[in-house]
Amino acid sequence: EGEDPLDLTGDAFTRGMAMFMNEAGWIAGDAYVCPPSDGACEEHLFFVSPSGELVDLVAPENLAVVTVGFTENNQLLFEAAEHAYLADPSGTIETLSVPSGALFPSVYGITPDGSVIGGSAYIDAMGTPLRWVDGQVEILPIPDGMTFSNTERGFSVAPDGSMVSGVRNNGSVLSHAVRWNVAGEVSLLPEPSGATSSVAA
Repeated sequence: EGEDPLDLTGDAFTRGMAMFMNEAGWIAGDAYVCPPSDGACEEHLFFVSPSGELVDLVAPENLAVVTVGFTENNQLLFEAAEHAYLADPSGTIETLSVPSGALFPSVYGITPDGSVIGGSAYIDAMGTPLRWVDGQVEILPIPDGMTFSNTERGFSVAPDGSMVSGVRNNGSVLSHAVRWNVAGEVSLLPEPSGATSSVAA
């Protein structure tokens, strides 16, 4: 309290945005390095150690990234173009695998230990919920008579690895809240009397 702000990145970036901090004191974010004149900016990921050391990583293929979460194992989850990735301060950037034929995977959350990530992709033109456990991807079930939307931003992942979101009635705009437990089993959540639509977040 009362101390002056500490500049974490100095002159490394034209613009830097710290997005996450874990309990160990590591900070992660994304940044831009832009030329002094008109031109394309270069997108970066960065980490700052508890001792203040800056780790600078260029985003894969200089793609625009959306950071999603940060774990106690210093893994930064992010999306870029048509893929999802994990990065860490060692400079390792891992592309998350998807089922055969899956397109446009989205990732919405990550558990503190990094073992479970919730997301979705299009498979055969249908939204499909996915999760990754210990690096292995699996397709999650959907209740009978329902569809899952790849744009459903209510998808959330709890620290214990359970997940909640919404599914839609086939051919309808009405949605219903669902929960997947740690075992990957899905169940519809109860709704207030008279409710016609709900999404869990």
